[in-house]
Amino acid sequence: MGHRLVIWEGERPADFAAGVRTMREVSRRYLYDDPAEPSPAIRKFVEALTEIWPDDPADPRWERSPWKFPPILDSASGPSIYLDLTLEGGWRESNTIAWVGDDYGLTTFDFMLGMLLPAPEAAITRRKVEMARELDEAIERLRTARRQPRPATEGAWRPSTRRRRSC
Repeated sequence: MGHRLVIWEGERPADFAAGVRTMREVSRRYLYDDPAEPSPAIRKFVEALTEIWPDDPADPRWERSPWKFPPILDSASGPSIYLDLTLEGGWRESNTIAWVGDDYGLTTFDFMLGMLLPAPEAAITRRKVEMARELDEAIERLRTARRQPRPATEGAWRPSTRRRRSC
């Protein structure tokens, strides 16, 4: 599982909840409905990113690129872009992308971490620990549910309790 970033033009939301609302609205309006030509700020942003990491698999520097689906400008619509990063594209790349976006007046939301970027490493680590804990709790709930005996239903087939004679 890599990082999935939604990036848009506009002020950074005040908190996480506002970030989620804004990200959903931007995604619905620009990324899922009718695609539009990328805005000048998004185009310049993509140019800056491809200076760092090329989005052309023929480029010898391609091995370092975090892009899962190049060319990345194809993922842009209007004042927004959706970037899907490879497994190797981790929090450092996500934060770098967000820092570059800041220079162009863009806001970055990491879908997988569920947080606005750039964020300090400690905040990202804390969120990953929370996500791991939530996953462990969900797994334990499933294990507990499997251990619970299921109530027998009236008239349902049940295996015979008689011992079979061997031949």
